[in-house]
Amino acid sequence: MPGNTCQEAMHVFDLVTDPLYLTIHEQCTDLCLEGATPDTSAVDGCGFNQSPTVWVQIGTDNVPPVALITTIVPHGIWKPLWSVFYSPTNNCNDLIPINNFENTGNCFDGNTTTPIINNIKTYWIAIIADPNGPPVDNPNFTLCAFTRVEALTCIGPTGGCYENEPSLRWVATWRENGGDLNGPFCPGETVTFEMSYIFEPIASQVAWFHGIIPDFGSGWDLVNFDWDGYLPVANGTTATFHEEGSDCEAVVRRTFPHLCTFRDEFGILRMRHIECDDDFTDCLTTGLSKDQGVLPNGYFWLTNGNSPTCLNDSCKPGNRWGIGNNTAQVTWTYTIRVREFEDPLECERNKDLKMSFLAFSDDGAGCWQDSPSCLLDKKQYSPPYVISTDELFNLPEVIVGDSFVCEGEKLSISVQTSDGSDQDIEVWFAENEFVTGMKNHTFAGGSGIMDDTLSIIGSDCEQQEVKYFARVRKLLNCGVMTPVDTFSVTVWPKPLMTAQADTICNGNLPSELEITNHCGDQENIHSNWTHVATGLTGSGYVIPLNSSFEHGLNQFIIDLFYDWGCTETDTLDIEIIGIDTTVLEQVDTLTSLQSGALYQWLNCNDGFMKVPDATDQSFTPLKSGSYAVEITLNQCIDTSLCHVLILTDIIENNFGSDLSVYPNPSQGKVKIVLPGFFDEIEVSAKNISGVTTSRKTYQHAELIDFEIEGPPDIYFIHIASPGRFAMVRILKL
Repeated sequence: MPGNTCQEAMHVFDLVTDPLYLTIHEQCTDLCLEGATPDTSAVDGCGFNQSPTVWVQIGTDNVPPVALITTIVPHGIWKPLWSVFYSPTNNCNDLIPINNFENTGNCFDGNTTTPIINNIKTYWIAIIADPNGPPVDNPNFTLCAFTRVEALTCIGPTGGCYENEPSLRWVATWRENGGDLNGPFCPGETVTFEMSYIFEPIASQVAWFHGIIPDFGSGWDLVNFDWDGYLPVANGTTATFHEEGSDCEAVVRRTFPHLCTFRDEFGILRMRHIECDDDFTDCLTTGLSKDQGVLPNGYFWLTNGNSPTCLNDSCKPGNRWGIGNNTAQVTWTYTIRVREFEDPLECERNKDLKMSFLAFSDDGAGCWQDSPSCLLDKKQYSPPYVISTDELFNLPEVIVGDSFVCEGEKLSISVQTSDGSDQDIEVWFAENEFVTGMKNHTFAGGSGIMDDTLSIIGSDCEQQEVKYFARVRKLLNCGVMTPVDTFSVTVWPKPLMTAQADTICNGNLPSELEITNHCGDQENIHSNWTHVATGLTGSGYVIPLNSSFEHGLNQFIIDLFYDWGCTETDTLDIEIIGIDTTVLEQVDTLTSLQSGALYQWLNCNDGFMKVPDATDQSFTPLKSGSYAVEITLNQCIDTSLCHVLILTDIIENNFGSDLSVYPNPSQGKVKIVLPGFFDEIEVSAKNISGVTTSRKTYQHAELIDFEIEGPPDIYFIHIASPGRFAMVRILKL
């Protein structure tokens, strides 16, 4: 496992150098940033004390190489940075970073050639992810390295690939979408380029210009590129196109160990220069062997030659000489299209639009042999054009979340840019036929508060959802707006009470008062109530009523609410109707104390039969008896107690005022007290119909016990003695 510090560095491989420069012994190993930590003790380099760092160690052999070439290929979209170190004493205490060949720095972000230090065979490499680049989506990466001896370079710098030939001019002259010709370019956009270049191999005065093999970043659409339609010109002569796999394909006529080929995802043969190109891990093997290494699609200028290996008039570049001059002015105008991608990550991985070409003399790809041969010519590169991925990664978004609001209430939703910028934010909505009050908004300065008042119409028992959309109001390079964020506002219906004011008769207590809501939903809508007069409280949809509540109007405050907080307050009235059943007895008249009602007097002795025409508040019966009154008030009915009313007892009497008969009413037995002794007294009882039910004669009597025979009724007691008579009315119970 690689280490997090120099002391923990794992020795990953020992490099082998070919002294004849016929083979590149490249070695690669897969490593990972996962679990790495910053190395606070690291020396100068790429900021290893700030970012998670991986350390490895490599060795070189006894063949004295002049250059160490390293490259790191991430397995994701992130960008690696690395430095190469050596130690004069072969330990971590005195590490020294090595600058590249061009001496421009010691923190590398692409294929890099560093010089070999005399007598040093051990080197350390520290790797981090660029903190200013894309995020680390896949922590795995591949480290590749090789060493080489010195080889003749006729085109490009002797060490490294840090600069083009001074004559190279490679520019965009037109782009379909308009805008900056330096890019970035948009997916699907067509771009026209002009390239001009002077082939002038200074280190060899005999190399004739033969052709170029162009290469294109993976973001270009080579499947639809018109190779034959855009032919370059050199010294006034138009090149011919040579397609790989055809009868006229080009092959190398010398071994080039630093070149390799592979087929891309579309099956197109591509070529890598493993000392100049950042990623050559697609190549299964390195080195193009003499007369066997097939070159990708390219352009060549062919002339007949008289070398023994030439085949005049052949269409194959390997059988012909070059342009006939060791200096050539090359121009190429072509139009090419940017690829389109469905997956943003795939677009990011293939955003490279840099182009390059490798020039060949007829010694390298033709039938002429130079002496000396140019073995390590360098590629020429366009500017580092890229696909615009602004709309794919790290775009300013709107921070806003889903929310809810009670119907009829005002929103208070905060929106702001994700990066804290002061870009304007625009918000709009999708129509909902059941909700009104939505508004479009434009918030300047990067933030704002949505204050829409949302009301439900037509479907006030169902929650509604309103879709809002928001984005930062910024036009990106390719005419694309920033991404749209979608958020929802749930509108909860207002919990309305539908119970109406009511009345209840006191005689029906105890009872219950029911609370109802307009949706009939007692599971999600809850109820609390408060009795205004007493402060009594309760919860639920039933208010228990009992005799403790005063007669008359009783008012309750009702709070209906959802669990999520929407509350509606209303009042519910109930009138408790109380009837006063008190009856006042005045001489021979009964009077109900309840006024303003309907009355019906009842005969308690006759099974509570209604007394005909007795419907006034006061009642004077025609005869003694037990009477009650049925009172009707506001549809409530109550009945008083039975009241016994004895009409005047003594109807006729000439015995004198001392005559008395009692008790009255009676269970049937009465006492008759005469004002003195009488020799003979006859006592009889007659019912209301005049029928005599009992009769008895008493001798020399002053106090008489008499029994009334017959059922309960009103009886008339006749008391007779010679010259005397009395009639007394008695109610038998």
